[in-house]
Amino acid sequence: MKKVFIIALSIFSFSLSFPILAVKKDEKKSDSVTTINWPTLRELNYKTGTMTPKLKALDGQVIGIAGYMVPFEDNQEQVTEFILVPDPLACIHVPAPPPNQMFYVKVLKTVKTKVRFTPIWVSGKFHLQTNDSPYGKISFYLEANSVDDFKGAD
Repeated sequence: MKKVFIIALSIFSFSLSFPILAVKKDEKKSDSVTTINWPTLRELNYKTGTMTPKLKALDGQVIGIAGYMVPFEDNQEQVTEFILVPDPLACIHVPAPPPNQMFYVKVLKTVKTKVRFTPIWVSGKFHLQTNDSPYGKISFYLEANSVDDFKGAD
């Protein structure tokens, strides 16, 4: 029992060392980009496909969201596709986060983006589109115009 407690405490302590990426609320950042947060994405019931009108209205819009990159291959240094998850402990193998807490991201540049294990900011065209991945279903697709280091909430 003591071992389990020590392991749990270690994991909790480790998770506190990462910055909180949650944007307090969805907001219009500029005329062209709407910042969204991860709780908004939970408004999709991935089992039934039902969602709130607020989430449905974002389909096809340019959004920005903070998260963590999960490359499809461990040995890559640069990628054009990856999964975006809300926190670094959202391990994609056992068990993966729910489908409504993952983005399938495709970078629309001809140049690959570097793999990062620190928080990132991704902006691009948002699609309510389920995709299959090696890790299961993913509820959202993002055509990324940019992938940058996350600088924190404004």
